[in-house]
Amino acid sequence: MQTLAEFRPVHHDPVWLAHARARADSLTRQQAVIFDCIGRGLSNAHIAREIGLADRTVKQHVSAVMIRLGVESRLQVGIVAFSVLHCQCGTHHCSTP
Repeated sequence: MQTLAEFRPVHHDPVWLAHARARADSLTRQQAVIFDCIGRGLSNAHIAREIGLADRTVKQHVSAVMIRLGVESRLQVGIVAFSVLHCQCGTHHCSTP
């Protein structure tokens, strides 16, 4: 059994972020738009209004983005998108968050 000090959840491991950032290039055009909106902190409802889609369609795109990036939550998509939007080197493969 692990002690609390030894326990390290996968979602806190920076490796997941690097893997997800590398996969960001594989997003479709529509998924990339959703990805960018999430990175700007927009809710699904706000994204739907901004780009003229139904809320349900946005939710489907968010789910597709999560699968494509290999992440488990919308929050992780937001972290990846934010890190890509604020990357200093101009690529999704930047090692600096």
